[in-house]
Amino acid sequence: MIIEENGGLMKKLLVLLVFTSVSLAQVDSVFTRAGTTYSGNIVHGNGHTIYLVTDEGIKFQFHMSLVSSIKLKSGKEVFGVGIPQATYYTFVDETFEPETDPNMEEGFIIVELTPSTIAFSDTIGTELTDPLADLSLDERSTVALERIALVQTIELGLTIVSVVLILFML
Repeated sequence: MIIEENGGLMKKLLVLLVFTSVSLAQVDSVFTRAGTTYSGNIVHGNGHTIYLVTDEGIKFQFHMSLVSSIKLKSGKEVFGVGIPQATYYTFVDETFEPETDPNMEEGFIIVELTPSTIAFSDTIGTELTDPLADLSLDERSTVALERIALVQTIELGLTIVSVVLILFML
């Protein structure tokens, strides 16, 4: 009897976990060539610029030459390596009206990427430096490998937790 009650509880927790994960993943993401990810809602785009507003209301403007990939809240990638440019242009044409351009609005932070700094320029002129800018290529490779190892460790942990949850449900 206790096992059946716990099994029902585990099913409810699993359903709650799945819905929470799905609801949190409902954002558009813009990935820059510098490795930074910006998440929020893409509000406009054209052939050379994409505009994103975060959940906190921060507005970013990206020139497409600085963007490495764009992933929509649906999970579809519309821009990136191996994705035809026509996919991005189709997304822009189907999603946004050509005459509405937020570039005319003030308040968008223009994301500028240079080899040594990542600068967020706005009316104040704030500049943040890239902590990896002063590292050698070998040191950057080491940092990248450490980050990959961390991500794979997290994925392994999530897989183990999923298997344990499934075994408890059986």
